[in-house]
Amino acid sequence: MRSVKIGIYQLTSANTDWTEGSSLCEEEATASCWSHWSYLRKEKPWACAKGCSRKRIDFLTPVLDIQTAPDDRGQWMEFDIPIELVQRWLDHPEQNTGLYIKPMNEKTEWGDHVYFYSSEHSSGKGPQLVIEGTPGNPGIETEEPVRKKRKHMFPPSDAVFDKWLAEADNRYVRWTKECNMTREQAKIIYYYDVTVRGELLMPNCRVPLTEYIVQLDTLIPKGDEKAVRDILKNVRKRLLYREYIREANWYYAGPLADVLTPLQLGTLWGKCIFGNMLKKYSNSSWKRLSPDELEAEIESTVKKTGEKLELTTEQAKIIDPLVAKYERLEHEYVEKFMDDLIKIQEFIKQGGDDEVMFNLVKSLHMNHELFLYFQSWYNTPRWSLYMEQAAPIPLAKIFANGRRREYNPERTQRRIDHAKKY
Repeated sequence: MRSVKIGIYQLTSANTDWTEGSSLCEEEATASCWSHWSYLRKEKPWACAKGCSRKRIDFLTPVLDIQTAPDDRGQWMEFDIPIELVQRWLDHPEQNTGLYIKPMNEKTEWGDHVYFYSSEHSSGKGPQLVIEGTPGNPGIETEEPVRKKRKHMFPPSDAVFDKWLAEADNRYVRWTKECNMTREQAKIIYYYDVTVRGELLMPNCRVPLTEYIVQLDTLIPKGDEKAVRDILKNVRKRLLYREYIREANWYYAGPLADVLTPLQLGTLWGKCIFGNMLKKYSNSSWKRLSPDELEAEIESTVKKTGEKLELTTEQAKIIDPLVAKYERLEHEYVEKFMDDLIKIQEFIKQGGDDEVMFNLVKSLHMNHELFLYFQSWYNTPRWSLYMEQAAPIPLAKIFANGRRREYNPERTQRRIDHAKKY
């Protein structure tokens, strides 16, 4: 929601052998991750701290260059690398340990994040190294690494895309029409509906979560707390993975703003998505409350939470105040979100297609994310609180019963078949 300063550093020799990934939003056995050089093997942690984040041990100081990422649409960012460092890499390729990019804002706020396109992204906006200088000793020639490329991100052929536009009777196709998208713009919606759902969400999130509910239905009656807790840990992993895909590679993600106009973004969020949801939720979780109504709602939610989780008196002393806090924050952000939504809907009527609309959509998106963050049982912070402080079996019952309709074998298979068809 605001500009973010970005710094670029050189990694230390202790982290020389980290492994570059070759996929997009997917787990790779040999690629590096937040905690390790290799995600699945787990035998290569970073030199000091998770995220390769400890200065002078994981990465060298001082910073090589600092640039500012703007708070609006994406753009190329150029970092200058010292000439002597580049020359050293040319003379001694084995000393090229790679570069580390991190935000530099001293005090972080909600929304302080930056997305960078990877080399695998079909937009062609992945990182580039541009060397300027005069011809000299060519040095040691090295072979380019063989990179595994995705099969496709957008439709493999016009015929497939036309079939999807004509036959797929779902909200994604309707969005392309309601937002007056061009064919090229509509292809990113196809990508969300078919490629992301079929290749990422189905195998990595929906199928495992469907299987976990089946397993919980067997374990809960047996009262096996240890097995249930292990399943819940896996549930959390898959839910977080879903959030990662949604934030980086979904219609909630930044690349959509690089493709659609402000008016199209406003129409998508203010009319197609949240306009329809408003009709459904205006009398429940999206309802505006007076101070007295809010306090009554908080009291009711705290009581119901304690009953559903079967809390002891000691557990309730820890959980109740935090549930009340999250409820207040949930309602604070839903009101801000509702204010943004009303403004966007009015601006749509005026044909607003400028930075005013763009900024309204940004604000709505952020306030909606914060609303969900504090509302959801299955997100941080409520899920973490309940996993740490409550008994696992009542929490497992809540998850299984609450998500049984969403994650059931028949519905999951229908979505797999839909992705295969197109």
